[in-house]
Amino acid sequence: MSISILRGGLQDTVQDLGRNGYAHLGISSSGAADSFSLRVANLLVGNPEDDAGIEVTLVGGKYKFNADAFIALSGSDFQADLNGVNFPFHRGKYVQKDEILTIGPTQDGARCYLAA
Repeated sequence: MSISILRGGLQDTVQDLGRNGYAHLGISSSGAADSFSLRVANLLVGNPEDDAGIEVTLVGGKYKFNADAFIALSGSDFQADLNGVNFPFHRGKYVQKDEILTIGPTQDGARCYLAA
């Protein structure tokens, strides 16, 4: 699956669940700030819960799908639409090639996750 970022969000990052068990080597675990929401987004689309996803912080961007995909948004309540139609959170949805997902500002909370 391929996504083109037409307009990046304020602080979009690719996150997974981090690297645990390496603190003795000076490596922090890092990973998603809200690991529960990343896990939920992944499970909604049938991915292993520890797959990477896009972490959106405060204000999202515009994302074009370069192939048909099954996607989900989970986490804080953001304004989101697919081709101008409200996009639901916390459920998987099929999108078609060339459709554009726009994630606006948060309505409550700080982060949401896009899994595909």
